[in-house]
Amino acid sequence: MSRFFKNWKFYIIDIKIPKDRLETCNNQIITHGGQLVDNIECADVVLTILKTPIRLARYVPETRKPICSIDWVAECQKNGKRVPYDGYLISLNSEMPHETSRSFQKDELGDLMIDISQSESSSSNESHFPRTSSDLGQSFTDEQNSDIEIVDDLHPRFLNTKYECFRPTPLTPVHNQSLVELLQVIEHARELDGEGKSALAYRHAISALKVYPCDIRSYNEARKIIGIGPKIGNYIREFLSTGSITEAEEIMASEKYQTLDLFSSVYGVGHKTALSWYRKGYRSMRECNCDPHLTHLQRLGLELFDDFQKKMSRQDIQEILNILDKEVRSIYPDCIITPVGGYRRGKEFNGDLDVVISHPQEEVANNLLNDIVERLIDLGYLKHKLFYGQLSAKNKKNISHVHFSFHRNVMDKLDKCFCAFIQPSSQICRQVDLIIAPYSQYPTAVLGWTGEECLLF
Repeated sequence: MSRFFKNWKFYIIDIKIPKDRLETCNNQIITHGGQLVDNIECADVVLTILKTPIRLARYVPETRKPICSIDWVAECQKNGKRVPYDGYLISLNSEMPHETSRSFQKDELGDLMIDISQSESSSSNESHFPRTSSDLGQSFTDEQNSDIEIVDDLHPRFLNTKYECFRPTPLTPVHNQSLVELLQVIEHARELDGEGKSALAYRHAISALKVYPCDIRSYNEARKIIGIGPKIGNYIREFLSTGSITEAEEIMASEKYQTLDLFSSVYGVGHKTALSWYRKGYRSMRECNCDPHLTHLQRLGLELFDDFQKKMSRQDIQEILNILDKEVRSIYPDCIITPVGGYRRGKEFNGDLDVVISHPQEEVANNLLNDIVERLIDLGYLKHKLFYGQLSAKNKKNISHVHFSFHRNVMDKLDKCFCAFIQPSSQICRQVDLIIAPYSQYPTAVLGWTGEECLLF
C-alpha cells in the first residue's frame, strides 16, 4: 500500500466536521503513513472544513502552516498519491489564496453577460403550478436558519462562469444530488407550464450545482454562484433548513404535473399540446386518442407510446448499432458511425438512440440518408419515419439561406431521419435518430448531439 503521507504530521480542526467524515479522514491519513498531532505548531499541514477567514480565526492562531480543506486528503486517496494542495488552500486573511484568485480570473468573460437570475421572473397566468413564498421573493429569517453555518466563500476549485461548456459536468452529481433532483422537478414544471425563460434559469442553476465540488452550505454561498438568483437561493435556503423544498413536493403530488408529464412524453407532443389536452379535461391516453384534431404524428406517437417508454439497456443499443454498422457499411464501407446522446454520455438506460453517420468524401453525404433509410425499410428494420429532413445539394452549398420547417427535435440543418426501428430480439419499436454529418462538420455534430454532462468513451 502506498504510504504517501509518511513522516507528515496533521493537525485537524474538527469543528463542524461530521463524525463519520472525520473518522474517514483520520483513517486515510494513518493508513498512508501520516501522523495526527495535537499541537498546531508541530504539524506540517492544518486540515479544516471551515472556509471563511472570520470563522477560521476563531479556532486557529496566527500561523504560517498551510491550511487546507480536508477534501485534499480525499483527493490524495483518490489519486493514490500526494497531490499539490494549492487548489485546496484556505487563507486566514480576507484575500483569497493565489490559486483561488486565479480560478476566479477565469470567469472575467462570464461577467460580461447578464445574470440569468434577471430572467427567472415570469408572467403570472392561471396555468401556474402552486407556488410557495419563495416564488414571491420572501426569505426565511436568520432566526429560522440559526442552525446553519453561514459560509460566504465559494469553493476554491469551482469555476464560477456563465459558460457551462467551460466546466466538465458529471453524469451523476457527486454533491448536492437531492437538491438538484428537487430543483429539476420545479424546472420541469415550469417548462410544462410554458414558462421557457424560467425553466432555462433553473437549468443554468442546476448545471452549476451538479459540478460544485462540495455540498452547498449556505444561502450566501449559493447566491455567489452565477445563475443562482434570490428565488432559487431561497429554495436552497429552505432545503438546507428542512431537507426538502415544499413546492417541489407539492408539484410531484399534483394531478396536473403528473398528467402533463405523461402527455408530454408522447412523441410529437410538446408542452403546448399537453396543456391543451389537459384543459380539455383529458386525463388518460385513451381520452387523448379520441381527440378529433390529432395530427398524423401525434396518432403515431400515441400508437408507439408503450414501446417508446421501454428503456434500452446498453446491450439493446449495441444490438441495433451492430445492425446499422453492418447495413451502412454494406453500401458505403468507409462510413463512420458514432452513437451519441445519452449512450455516449455513459447512461445505462436510454429512451432513444442517436447516431451520427459521416463519410470521408463530402459529396457522399448528399445521398447517404436516403440510401440508408431505403435499405433499412427494405430489410424490415425501419417501421415508421417519424421525421425526415434532407437538404438538396444546392441548398447545402448555401446553407445559411435555407429555411427548415420547425420540429422540436431539429437543432441544426443536417440531414436526419427519426424513425421507429424494430429491435429483432425483442420486436419492440425503438426510437432511433439517424443524423448525417458532412465530414467537415462531423466533430461538431458529435459534440452537439452528445449533449451536456459528457462522459466520453
